[in-house]
Amino acid sequence: MSREHIEFIQSQVLPWQSCPFQYDVQYKELSVDQKTQATTGVFKYKKNWLEEEAYWLASEEEFFVLKGEIEINKIRYTEGYYGYLPANYLRKTVKANKSTVLIRFIDQSPQPIYYQYGDPLPVMKKEAIEGINTFDMQWDKGVQDEKLLHLDFGRKILRIDPTTKAKTFLYMVSPQTYPQQWKGPREHHPTVEESFCVTGSLAGEHGVMRTGAYFWRPPEIPHGPYGSRTGAVLLIRFVGGEHVNHWSQELYPFTFDPDYEPILPERLQGIGKKEWLPEPF
Repeated sequence: MSREHIEFIQSQVLPWQSCPFQYDVQYKELSVDQKTQATTGVFKYKKNWLEEEAYWLASEEEFFVLKGEIEINKIRYTEGYYGYLPANYLRKTVKANKSTVLIRFIDQSPQPIYYQYGDPLPVMKKEAIEGINTFDMQWDKGVQDEKLLHLDFGRKILRIDPTTKAKTFLYMVSPQTYPQQWKGPREHHPTVEESFCVTGSLAGEHGVMRTGAYFWRPPEIPHGPYGSRTGAVLLIRFVGGEHVNHWSQELYPFTFDPDYEPILPERLQGIGKKEWLPEPF
């Protein structure tokens, strides 16, 4: 993969841009693969926005509704809904019933392929996941890595790829959590890890991730330990392979107030180098 290491950036500092592939749609580009044009971004749709032509993508797409309601093939996705649309999934109708914001993960170029009457229908090789309401799912606390027990965490597994074992899930960290004696090991994984903070805050070695924070971390990069004053819910993807935790023997210090020291490509350093803070009380 040819994506830059981003760890982390608050999406609030990124500018809205006109989406090149959907008329009258704004988006914030979180990361992009320069070879494949695979894209992760926050997309904003106006109320009553309508895609008037049926189309499909050559890429797989996962998305999560942050705000509003979008309707795809008459299936309604409201806040907290997740969807997985495999390559060649035909979108017959797409409309925004409300002002809507999605985070979308698209594994190749997002350029649409428009259906023309009489064309053969595209063939999907994987099964779609349509309309999971994550609010209706229970937090799974039954499978735990003991080195993360201090986070009092839970998971909601949204998808595991049957071939690559890549995984997408919601991850919940409880409030007022920190490692014992304020230090802990670091972990790394053999795969890419990608994450978006849906709500709350999470403190780690690069600063405090807050609602809207995003990272794309290449394989084998050590990170942690983590804790949270407020609690947090993150949407996490392990991309291209199975999620495995490998841990250091050495322990590293933890604080709720780490310095903001992001890893950013040069193109983002101008807007992302200064810590973004929410409005005070």
